[in-house]
Amino acid sequence: MGKSGLNEGMAVADTLADARPAIRADNKRPAQRLFLLALLGLYSALLVRTAWLCDDAYITFRTIENFLAGYGLRWNIDERVQAFT
Repeated sequence: MGKSGLNEGMAVADTLADARPAIRADNKRPAQRLFLLALLGLYSALLVRTAWLCDDAYITFRTIENFLAGYGLRWNIDERVQAFT
């Protein structure tokens, strides 16, 4: 077997290596991925469905609204009192 036979053998090995299917990370566990996606969707729906704001949040919203309008951290613009709970 000469030099050309060695090159042919390497060419065949390279061809066989290229013919093997590559295992990609996105094809490893589609059932597990689907389960996690469904679980995330269920959690998101539950979070949106049960979300609520208490009255203290609206105090903060109004105080920040007045602050951004340039009136300072106040509940009422004319009164200078602490506006937090």
